[in-house]
Amino acid sequence: MTAVRTAVVAALLSACAAPAHLSEHFGAANRTAFAAQIVRQSGPPAQAVTGLDSQEASIISDTYRHSLAPRGTRPEEQPILFVGPAPAGDRSRANMPPPSVPANEGRRSGE
Repeated sequence: MTAVRTAVVAALLSACAAPAHLSEHFGAANRTAFAAQIVRQSGPPAQAVTGLDSQEASIISDTYRHSLAPRGTRPEEQPILFVGPAPAGDRSRANMPPPSVPANEGRRSGE
């Protein structure tokens, strides 16, 4: 029984010991990355990056798909999903998914 107590006490004391330091360079990459993150103090404001418009993106994707198809064949047209605007009415919940439990289900009768 004394051996079990000694083992338990040794295990508990070893859990309270400070972790050994891995090396003097441990965390140097993180410290360097954080030091490089400085607020831009002077100079002109950063310009926004502009992307492709939908027509240009469509032309580029069509050209890419045609370049992958064998010569003299047309690439298979893939279905496209169009997402329309939310129906008119309550716009505050327009992008909210439906509840996982309907309003009256899951409730007890005495609540």
